[in-house]
Amino acid sequence: MWKLKHLRHLNTRGPMKLRGSCSESTEKMWNLQSIPALLLNRQAISLIKKGTFPNLKRIGLKVASRNKGEFPILLQSLLQLSNLNNLEIVLRDRHDKGIEDSVEESVERNNGCKPQELLQSLEQFSSLTVLSIDNCLDLLTCAVTLPPNVTELTLSEIRCINDDGMNGLGNHTKLKILRLCGDNVPYENSFDLNCVEGNFPHLEVFEMEFLAVGKWKLGNGAMSRLNSLLIYRCGRLDDLPSELWCLSELKKVQVTEPSEQLTHILRNLELNNGIQLVMEDDLDRIYSYENLFWRNLLGRTL
Repeated sequence: MWKLKHLRHLNTRGPMKLRGSCSESTEKMWNLQSIPALLLNRQAISLIKKGTFPNLKRIGLKVASRNKGEFPILLQSLLQLSNLNNLEIVLRDRHDKGIEDSVEESVERNNGCKPQELLQSLEQFSSLTVLSIDNCLDLLTCAVTLPPNVTELTLSEIRCINDDGMNGLGNHTKLKILRLCGDNVPYENSFDLNCVEGNFPHLEVFEMEFLAVGKWKLGNGAMSRLNSLLIYRCGRLDDLPSELWCLSELKKVQVTEPSEQLTHILRNLELNNGIQLVMEDDLDRIYSYENLFWRNLLGRTL
């Protein structure tokens, strides 16, 4: 790989484990801008510290170890990447070696650090605008702090959210796009989303997928600039906040596979402010994608 001097984007099917080292400690890959999946270990960090990837803008990291306190220290080494603006972190889960299926999962048990330690280690990444964290589990059960300039945030495999976590997200004033994704495996417990007054002042796009949310409350002035809302297979959500329909910037609400009660409510809802409401089940969604595929294919062959 070190001989590919003009390489800009490196794509792999899974996390890449770096072995060996550059032939010379001063050798650099000046043109490399993105590595989508890199196993975060001491070897990778050693190369980053040497300045091997000086112009990296996007990187995906798979956590390799659950040694206590090691991950935040390794993460701090990425501060040398001054051009980094897109970071994806895949935390460890039950499928990783050394994690027992019978043990209740948490960020700390799986990765050797508390949620607060992980979040605090990200605060100094001032160049980041896009952040994604997978296998979040209980990450949103503490006061959330984000890198100061993040505008797009995706959090996946969420098991629980409390008021501390939601308030922390809502107080991040630069956030424009937020995706909260749960697990498509159903769990017994549900949770509430409480967006207090004035939270999410610049949020434009909000997406919820597979989230075990039971109730959603929206305070006055919260999400005041919301333009688009997507709710995908959140089967425990039986109603939407009445304040939602009063948002002056809201243009589209799309709900896929709503609960029976939410379906009834939305079908009887009268909208007079130009909001486009789309309801569909998953089969409709797949069918529309297939139609679009064939229309595009036939269009290219005519």
